[in-house]
Amino acid sequence: MGNEVTIVVYHYVRERKTSRYPAINALEPDMFRKQLRYFKKHYHVISLKDLIRALEGESQLPQNALLLTFNDCFSDHYRTVFPELLKHSVSGAFFPEIQPLKEREIILNHKIHHILACAENVPDLVQDLLNLLKQFKEEYDLEDGSHYQQKYSVASSYDPAEVVFVKRLLQSGLDFQLSHKISDILLDTYCDASREVLHHEIYMNDDQIRCMIQNGMDFGMIGYSHKRLTDVNPDQLEYEIDASKKHIIELGQDPSFISMSYPWGETNEAVVSALKKAGCKVAFTSEERIADIQSGDRYRLPRFDTNYFLNLV
Repeated sequence: MGNEVTIVVYHYVRERKTSRYPAINALEPDMFRKQLRYFKKHYHVISLKDLIRALEGESQLPQNALLLTFNDCFSDHYRTVFPELLKHSVSGAFFPEIQPLKEREIILNHKIHHILACAENVPDLVQDLLNLLKQFKEEYDLEDGSHYQQKYSVASSYDPAEVVFVKRLLQSGLDFQLSHKISDILLDTYCDASREVLHHEIYMNDDQIRCMIQNGMDFGMIGYSHKRLTDVNPDQLEYEIDASKKHIIELGQDPSFISMSYPWGETNEAVVSALKKAGCKVAFTSEERIADIQSGDRYRLPRFDTNYFLNLV
C-alpha cells in the first residue's frame, strides 16, 4: 500500500473543430479517452471518497494511486467526460461554481475566455477595452489606460503581451463588478451568441449534477463565484464557502466527503481555517507534483494539469 497519489485536473474537454468557439484551449475527447486508458493501465484510479478515507486513517491508498478531478461547471463534463468514466467504472471529483447554477451568470474567467476566442483582431479588442476604461474612469476612479498597459502588457510563455493585458486587467486589475460589466459589453460586441445562449452551452445544470452524483461521482467546492478566496474579506469568504457547500449537498453530495478546489489554485491560512470550520476534508492547489498524504498538507494537495500527460499516452 502507498502514501502517494497522482492527482490530475481537467477543464474544457471538447472537440475544438466542431465547437462554436474553436479558439478556446480544450482537451480533445479522443485524447481524454487515451489518457483514461493510460491511467487505467498504469495506475489504480481512486475516488475522492477513497482519498478522504485514507486521509482519515480509515483505509490505505493502493500503490500508484491516481485521482481524476474536473474544475468548473462545464457541460463538457456531463456530455463527454461522465459517459467515459461510467464506461470504465471510474469515479471523478467535480468542482462547479454555484453562481451559474443559481443566477445563470457566466463566471468572469469564462467570459474572458470567450471574448478572446471571438475577437479576430486582438489589437481592436485592446482598443475597445481602453475606450471602456476611459468611459468608466470617473465612476470607478480609474488610472489612465496607459498605466494599466504598462502594468499588465507583459508577454508570457503562453500568450503575447496584448492577450496577457486583456486577461490580467479583467481578472484582477479592476473592481470585480466593473470587470463583469466591461466583460458583458465585450461579450455582446464580439460574440455571435447571446449571454443566455452562451450560459446554456457552457454549463451543466442541477439535474445533470444530481444524475452524476447518483451514479458515483463526487462534487466539491470551488467557491460560489470563483473569486480569489485570498482576496476577499472574512464575510465574503464565509459566503463563498458556505453557499457552495450548501448547494452541492442539496444536490446529493455526501456531507461527510466535502472538498475544495481553490479558485486560481491559491490559498492562505485564513482560507484553510475557514474550510476546516466548514467541515471540508481536503483541498487542492495548482502546484504540480505528486501528493504525499502522510507528510503533506491535506489542505494544499498538488495536482498535475492534464497537459502534463499529453506526451505520455
